[in-house]
Amino acid sequence: MDKGTAPIQLSAEGILPKLEKDELDNYFLMLDIPDQPVKIKLDSSQVRTLGLLCCHYFPNLEPRFVVPSEEEAYRLPARVFAHLDDRSIQLLLREVQSESLIIFLWYMKDPRIVKKIFKNLAVRAAQMLLDDLQVKYDELKDPDKATLVVIEDGRGEALEIMKTLDRLQAEGVIPKF
Repeated sequence: MDKGTAPIQLSAEGILPKLEKDELDNYFLMLDIPDQPVKIKLDSSQVRTLGLLCCHYFPNLEPRFVVPSEEEAYRLPARVFAHLDDRSIQLLLREVQSESLIIFLWYMKDPRIVKKIFKNLAVRAAQMLLDDLQVKYDELKDPDKATLVVIEDGRGEALEIMKTLDRLQAEGVIPKF
């Protein structure tokens, strides 16, 4: 959403939301609003995040899957990076811009992911990325204490990188696990 655009607010009273998946693995959130049905296309990263946000906001629905914070709902799906093999990381890094990677690594605040990414970069590329990371976030070490605008950038990059991973897995470039 554009920063200057106000969100559309609707009352959900009497509306039963449905989540549908088609044969091409596209997801659709359906809202049967009288005189104005809404169909919103979502990618698998967005659906996972919505599911985890539900676990966070409604912990009694399924106590085994409680998500301790809203940020964890965005971070948890991306933690798979720590378990990808080196070749998969290298293929993924070819698809991700360095600025996106900087924001993602800062937002994730997971040393396992940082180690995995840096291990799969050339020495010079790793040094440049580390320098850029330190310059950009020198004052702002903890993403959980950042402003909402900065946090939303991190969330967005996490979702985009997960979308890239999902695409590469769907294309068979990176194995599913």
